[in-house]
Amino acid sequence: MGRQAGHDPSVGRDQGRAAEDRLWRLELHQEFREFPEAANLALEWVGTIPGKRESRRAEGDYILKQKDIVRQIVHEDDVCHGGWSIDLHPADGVYGDADGCNQFHAKGVYGIPFRCMYSRNIENLFTNGRLLSASHVAFGSSRVMATSSTVGQAIGTAAALCVKAGIFPRDVARPEYLPALKRALSRAGHYVPHYDALADGNLARAAEIAVSSTFAFSGLAHDHGYKQLTASYAQLLPGRTDIDNTIHVPVRAARQAEINVELKIAEKPENHTPETLVSAVSLPLDAGEQTVAIPLPKLARAQYVFVCFMENPDVEIGLSSECITGLVAVKKGGLDKVSTTARQEAPSELGVDNFDFWVPERRPGAPISPLTRTIPCMSSMPPT
Repeated sequence: MGRQAGHDPSVGRDQGRAAEDRLWRLELHQEFREFPEAANLALEWVGTIPGKRESRRAEGDYILKQKDIVRQIVHEDDVCHGGWSIDLHPADGVYGDADGCNQFHAKGVYGIPFRCMYSRNIENLFTNGRLLSASHVAFGSSRVMATSSTVGQAIGTAAALCVKAGIFPRDVARPEYLPALKRALSRAGHYVPHYDALADGNLARAAEIAVSSTFAFSGLAHDHGYKQLTASYAQLLPGRTDIDNTIHVPVRAARQAEINVELKIAEKPENHTPETLVSAVSLPLDAGEQTVAIPLPKLARAQYVFVCFMENPDVEIGLSSECITGLVAVKKGGLDKVSTTARQEAPSELGVDNFDFWVPERRPGAPISPLTRTIPCMSSMPPT
């Protein structure tokens, strides 16, 4: 609850109860106005045992660190992944002067090595949750329930392997047993970072596939009106490595204007942070409806390309209601529940990256958000 709890637990208990009572009364007052049926609610019970976010951590053969998260370092024994921000809270608790928490994001998900999941000096002990072998900073990301559940899946599978083979947890990290752990996890539907499930005894590689019809994507129908570029929006498209391409996009301008389009990719192909500029075009527009052609150069490697339509309130972009697997539109900006800014700017001494956020618009902010379920209307044309 705060700094007092370490000296006299009863002080922290009483302060906690006082804060809970004030919060309850404030929340209930709001509920009365919005939900009259809440007028007869009463606070019946509150847990009295504090659940600390961080208490003890075990030490494994490897300690997950901040650089593993920020740099997305790949380890041979990665068997789980995390993706929550590095979420750190001030030591003084609610009575401190600092903000309630600092959340700094990596540019993508990171792997968690199996060596973090067992004790380095107790040979038959697995560790997870608050006991995961991680530094204080890395723990700010790995502690969340969704991540802990993936670690639990890996530990449970490894424990079964230990019983079957008559070995200890550390032995599972050896080359003769680690592939069996990854294979068992993958076959159970568990995501194992950088593991090629098809290359490891999967019979699907030898299967013959026959289809009754095929679908050749040539474009999307312009059937959902227009979206004003009051912010920057982007369309994610699978980039090609064999040929240059061109897309044609319907737009509408309120007056003579320019539409600025930037083509960006992520530094790592598995990420979705468009920090690398591939090319940019600035196209003049007349007032009214028209179609613009945007060149898509071939990429050095297969990955998504962000076709970024930069903010210009005088310009609207055509939309389609068609939904195609693998295509998604995003908006430059943060999320109210995670980050309210469009860019992460961190002090240089913290050792985290600065980059822009591009995220889908979430429901139920609108009944159906046009760029949540629709994408800019485009047609594709190979070079002549």
